[in-house]
Amino acid sequence: TEHIKNGTPVSFCKSGDGEQFCMAGHVGENCDQHQYSPELAQKLRAAFAFFDTIPEVRVVYFCNQECYQVLLHVPNAEEDANIQGVVRFWRTVRESNHRKVFVGPERLSPVAELLKADVHVVIPLVNAFSAYDEILRQIITEDAPGAIFIFCAGMPAKGWIADLLRHSRDVTCIDAGSSWDPVFIGETRTGQLPRDTLQGLYSSLLLPGPV
Repeated sequence: TEHIKNGTPVSFCKSGDGEQFCMAGHVGENCDQHQYSPELAQKLRAAFAFFDTIPEVRVVYFCNQECYQVLLHVPNAEEDANIQGVVRFWRTVRESNHRKVFVGPERLSPVAELLKADVHVVIPLVNAFSAYDEILRQIITEDAPGAIFIFCAGMPAKGWIADLLRHSRDVTCIDAGSSWDPVFIGETRTGQLPRDTLQGLYSSLLLPGPV
């Protein structure tokens, strides 16, 4: 939150069990139906190796759930300080004057609106890796000094974040994962708070719907 307020580049990236299984050569898919493949595994290995060379990138691992879930709405009650911290973080992103780019599926377009993103780069809901190069071109096109990129994009997000940071280090990348699913879709497989509760928490930020 302080980095966003101060406009200093920082990136947050998650290495989940799906990424780890893919890099280990498992056959199958993760919980979002994104297919594992040798090509994706190679992208992931290269991305995480690159992140290790950049102090501004914070990589959190699935085994460390406290940090891994830091942007998820998972406490027991909406009054919990952690939840208020998450809401405060996203409010800070929304209020930032820097260019904002949201990368995620069409069904999460309300996230782009809530965060006042300048651009929504739409990705396929399933197997976004199949359009990796085209989406990367769109992401790179939106680069600007101090820009904030928010990814709800599953496993390919790690590769896109790495490639974007290779292109420019003067950006912030946030691997938000499924943070917004329960707010706008109602899915809570990650144990997040119910949709009604979350929409109440974000009521001051949510744009009014059509009359």
